[in-house]
Amino acid sequence: MTKHLAFAQKSAELSKEVLGEKHRYTIHSFHLLGFIYQELGRLDEALAWSEKTYRLRSEVLGKQHPVIRSGRRTTPLSTSLPKIAKPCLKSQCH
Repeated sequence: MTKHLAFAQKSAELSKEVLGEKHRYTIHSFHLLGFIYQELGRLDEALAWSEKTYRLRSEVLGKQHPVIRSGRRTTPLSTSLPKIAKPCLKSQCH
């Protein structure tokens, strides 16, 4: 799993640099970092990435967007560990 973490960190870094922090692929990279940290049992770091993902998705999509209102793929780790642990499938990603 540590190889996954290193790859995800580099991916998020490059995505942020090239696409910007509020691009959907960058935000998804942050979501995956939260998932990996959770799987590693590093819950403080998982929570930080989860909250960042939620904040950015809320800013980009708006508080009234159905994805934000439903909590789907955006709920902070502190309120829903199972929801954040499931990366979205290709068919579900926007």
